[in-house]
Amino acid sequence: MARPPRIYKRFIRRLRGKQDNPGTGLHIHTVFPAVSDDRTGFTILHLFSLLHPHDFPTKRENDGHDIERIDHGNWHLVVLALSFAVGSGASPFAAIAPRHSPQDQCPPPSPGNYNLERVTHNTGELNDNFVVTDKPTTRVYNWRVSYAIGAPDGYLRQMIVVNNQYPGPLIEANQGDTIIINVKNDLDTGTGIHFHGISQVGTVWSDGTPGITQCPIPSGGSYTYNFTIQQQSGTFFWHSHLGNTQADGFMVCTSRVTDLITLVLTLRQGPLIVHSPNDAYIRGRDYDHERVLFISDWKHLTAATIVNATFNLPFKQGITFGVPDSILFEGAGAFNCSQAPANATCQQQAPPEIQVQPNKKYRLRVINPGAEAFLTVSIDNHPLNIISADATEVTGPSGVHSVQMSLGERYDFIIDTSEGRNGDAFWLRATVCTKNYLVLPPGFNSLGLAILRYVSDETAPSHQLPTTSDWSDHPLNATSCPGFASDALVPVVRAQVPETVESSWVLNSIGGFPVTAQNVTIFDFYFNNVTWTNLPYDPMLFAVHKGLSLNESIIAHTVFAGSGGADIVINNRDATIDHPYHLHGKAFDIVARGQGVLSADSYAALPPSYFNTSNPLRRDTFVVPRASYAIIRIPTDEPGVFALHCHMGWHLVHGKMGAVVIQPQAIQDLDIPQSALHLCDSCNFPPGVTVDSPTHG
Repeated sequence: MARPPRIYKRFIRRLRGKQDNPGTGLHIHTVFPAVSDDRTGFTILHLFSLLHPHDFPTKRENDGHDIERIDHGNWHLVVLALSFAVGSGASPFAAIAPRHSPQDQCPPPSPGNYNLERVTHNTGELNDNFVVTDKPTTRVYNWRVSYAIGAPDGYLRQMIVVNNQYPGPLIEANQGDTIIINVKNDLDTGTGIHFHGISQVGTVWSDGTPGITQCPIPSGGSYTYNFTIQQQSGTFFWHSHLGNTQADGFMVCTSRVTDLITLVLTLRQGPLIVHSPNDAYIRGRDYDHERVLFISDWKHLTAATIVNATFNLPFKQGITFGVPDSILFEGAGAFNCSQAPANATCQQQAPPEIQVQPNKKYRLRVINPGAEAFLTVSIDNHPLNIISADATEVTGPSGVHSVQMSLGERYDFIIDTSEGRNGDAFWLRATVCTKNYLVLPPGFNSLGLAILRYVSDETAPSHQLPTTSDWSDHPLNATSCPGFASDALVPVVRAQVPETVESSWVLNSIGGFPVTAQNVTIFDFYFNNVTWTNLPYDPMLFAVHKGLSLNESIIAHTVFAGSGGADIVINNRDATIDHPYHLHGKAFDIVARGQGVLSADSYAALPPSYFNTSNPLRRDTFVVPRASYAIIRIPTDEPGVFALHCHMGWHLVHGKMGAVVIQPQAIQDLDIPQSALHLCDSCNFPPGVTVDSPTHG
C-alpha cells in the first residue's frame, strides 16, 4: 500500500508531541469502526483536542473583513486533518502555495465592495395573488453577494448574504418560465450558486458547482445564470456550493484553503418555488395560504475559523465540530446569551414567531438547508399532512406528528389552524438528531423552538409564550430521532420506471484513511477509495466537452454512455454515520434498500423482482443509513456531468463527492455559452492560482 506523504508524518509527530505534553491537554482517540472488509483496510480516526484560552488571539487576524471576536471556550475540537488522494500528483497544500502562471498581460481585476452592512431579515410568506396559470415568461433577478453583519439568533457575527437579506431572495416562478439571475460578486474571493433540485435541461453549465460545471465568479466580477424550468414544479432552494458555505450562507473559491471554506458556514441560501396548474394540490381548494419555512442549524464561528482549526493545529478554537449553537426558523433563532463569551456581542431574542390565521389550511414548504444537523420537526397539537417530498407530490399517512429532515431535503405539509382561538400559541419544535455526533459540548441543548401563533386583524396580537406540550408519542429524544417512515410515501403521478437498465455503478462510501505500517491514519471521506480534490478552475464538464477523460485519482466517477437508464448502488460503509446523498440535475427512483454491503457481483445476481419499479418514491436527496445500501435508478437521457455527494457540509469539504458523466459524446456537442467559458480565463484567477490549484469542498 502506498505510504502517505511526508507532511502527514510531520503532522502526526506534532500531534504525538502535544499528546505527550500534559500542558496542552491534547487527547487522541480512535473511534467508530468502519464497515469494511479485508481489502479496504479502512478505519476512522477522530482527533479531539481540549484547548486552553491562551492559545487564541483576541481578534481574527486574517483579511480584515471579519470583525468577529474569537470565543475563548474550553470545549472539544474534533480535528479532521484533510488528506489528499495518494497518487494525485499534487501537493495537499497547493491551494496555499500553488504553482504560478504568468498573468502579466491580464487587465487589473475589478475591485469588490467589501463594506460590512446590516442584514435584513426575510420572512417566508408567499404571495397569495401569484397567478399559476400565466403563460411562461422570463423573470429577471439582480443579486449582489456581499459580506454583512448580522445576529440571526442574537449573537453578532459576520455573514455572507445576497442583497443584504437572510434568508436570501425568493425566486417564485411557474413551470416553463425562464430564470435570469445577474450575480455581482462583492466578496474578496470567487463564488457560485447551485439551484438545488433543478434539472438544468439543456443548461447543465448553470448548475452552479465550481470544479464540476463552472469556474468561480471572480471577486469583483459578474455572471448571469440563465435557465428554463422544464417539467418541474415544487419546493426547491438555491445555495452556495464551494466549501461548506451553507453554514455561513453561500460558497466561495480562493487560492487560500482557509478563506475558501470560510464560506462553508456563512449563509447564502434562499427559496426557489415553482408552480404548475397541473399540481395535484391547489391553493384555494386544498389549502388557503402557503409559506416557505427554512429550518436549519447555525454556528457562531465562521467556517474559516473552524477550517483553520482543522487544517492548522496552532490556530485552535474551542468548539465541538459540527454541533450547532442554535436552530434558525426562517433565519431567526434565540440563543441563550448567558452562555456567550464575555467578549461577544449578544442581545437576547424572543423565540421567532410565525403568525397564521385561525380556521385556515396552510401549506408549509419546509426546507433544511443547513450544514450538518438532521432535524426532527413537529408542531404541538397540529398533525402534519405530507403532500410533497423533494418536489415530488405524494400521498401517504395523514396526520403524522413529526418529520425527520436531513440536509437538503424538503417536505411540504398542510396544517389545519382550527386547533384554537385567536391569540393561542403553539410550540414549533426542531430537535437536533445527535446520533451522528461523536461528542457534544457541555450543556448542549438539542431543541430549537419557534412559536406558531394564531392572529387576526380584528384583535391585538398576544405575546404570551406557548404552554403546549410535545406529542406524547414523541418525547424529546435526540438520539433516537423520531419521525415517520418516508418509505410510506407514494408519488401522486406514476412515472415510467425502466424494469431493466443498461449500466450500473457501485459506489462505496466510507470515512477513514488506509492504515500505514506506522499505524498512522488521517481522516477523510471517500467514494471508492478516492477523496475528492476539487480543481475549481478546471471544471469537469469543460474537460469532457473537449473530449478529455477525468482524473480517477481526484474524484470517483462513472460514465453512462447510453440513454437507457442506469442504477447506482450506494453502500454506506460507515458503521456510525447516516449520510444524506444528493444527485445534481436528476430526480431518481429509490428501487431497493437493504442492510450491509452490496457488491457488484451481488447486484448483478439480483432478480428483476427485487427492484421496486411500480411507482417508487422519487426525490433528489435521501438518507442512506449507516451500514446499509440503497439502489437508485436514474434516467440517462440528458447529457452532462452531475455531482453526487453527501449533503453534510463538513463531509463534502473532506472529500465526499463523486460525479456521474452521462453521454460524453453528446457533451462534446453542447453549445456552452462564451460567458461561462470566460469565467475560466486565467485573467479571472486569483493571484498565484492555476488550473491545477486544488481546493477542498
